[in-house]
Amino acid sequence: MLNRINVIIALIVGAMVLNACETTPSSEDLHKEVMVFHDDAMAHMSTLYKAKKKIESKMDAADSTATESITSELQSQLKVVVSARNNMNTWMREFNTNYKDDLSETRKIEVLTEELKKVKDLSKEIDEAVELSKKL
Repeated sequence: MLNRINVIIALIVGAMVLNACETTPSSEDLHKEVMVFHDDAMAHMSTLYKAKKKIESKMDAADSTATESITSELQSQLKVVVSARNNMNTWMREFNTNYKDDLSETRKIEVLTEELKKVKDLSKEIDEAVELSKKL
């Protein structure tokens, strides 16, 4: 009877360990996911650069008769676009500082989990800036 209980406990513990292993992504999987967001964001950088130039051109063309609300709106649009671009550059610099191949697997997973959250937030910001640029 005691032997059966030990076997059942061993099976339960084994199942729990296997389940835990399946739900914890490897650093390689996390790195790939981070890079998907990175690559998507990078694909939008030229769009944001063009939007920045277009907004600056509109600001230059606005003469002294332009209303304060128009000027304010252009400045607000420029801020959104420039912020998205700058935040992408900052994230890339920080990622290269934080993530190194020689980290332990556990530390890689910690860093990449944190970086994944950051790059997802950044992706939303870039998407918003791209949507804004479509309205210019």
